[in-house]
Amino acid sequence: MNVRELRRMYELESTYWWFVGRRDVIRVWLEGLRPDLPPTPQILDVGCGTGGNAMLLQEFGRVTGSDIAPEALAFCRERGLEDLIQCSGDGLTAPDEAYDLVTSFEVFEHVENDRLAAREAYRVLKPGGKLLVTVPAYAWLWSEHDVALGHRRRYARRELIGLLEDAGFEIERLSHCVTLLLPTTVLFRVLQKAARALHIGGGGEPQSGLVILPRPISALFAWTLRVEATLLRRVNLPWGVTLIARAARKADV
Repeated sequence: MNVRELRRMYELESTYWWFVGRRDVIRVWLEGLRPDLPPTPQILDVGCGTGGNAMLLQEFGRVTGSDIAPEALAFCRERGLEDLIQCSGDGLTAPDEAYDLVTSFEVFEHVENDRLAAREAYRVLKPGGKLLVTVPAYAWLWSEHDVALGHRRRYARRELIGLLEDAGFEIERLSHCVTLLLPTTVLFRVLQKAARALHIGGGGEPQSGLVILPRPISALFAWTLRVEATLLRRVNLPWGVTLIARAARKADV
């Protein structure tokens, strides 16, 4: 991800509907993990970006953030995060079996070797430790948004299952999310592609979908994700812009 997009993320991560709503979803899944974790778990947030999710994770345990981009880690330090390591998701410098929980939010799609990244997450987890991961769904949704954010791929459900199982994980739960906004996302990506084809907006570098919306629309979008977070306390959702999965490293016997 380029520095411009990192700065936009840093500036928007506390207030933009996408980040706020996604944290609502992540919080529900973290709360579901509490009974299976120690009272104060050691957490590694792989690909921590500018630190918004790591701030949430601090409510659940002791957090170490890792990211390949020094600029991202600098933004984390501006948030007050200090336990940081610079490394790629497919080349973690963390020791074996060091963490109770590994999180990886919208990261696997960035790394060159996602299978190695999944194996690395498995390696640094303690036996019985948990993985919580989100990735963008559907290759057919690929757009300039993905290019701007440095994505290498989007995932089908079966692809994420295969990725995690091949690394040795047991998948405990998997769902789509950002379900209610899938039609809106499809429409936006179509319009974005048409605008670029017609050279509307001046062309230039690819732009992400982080568009500042009128406040009522932004509030509506954030509300839909809160609704989804409530639903995800009880059920899995069959389609959506994002996939979220909970998996476990097998316990020693």
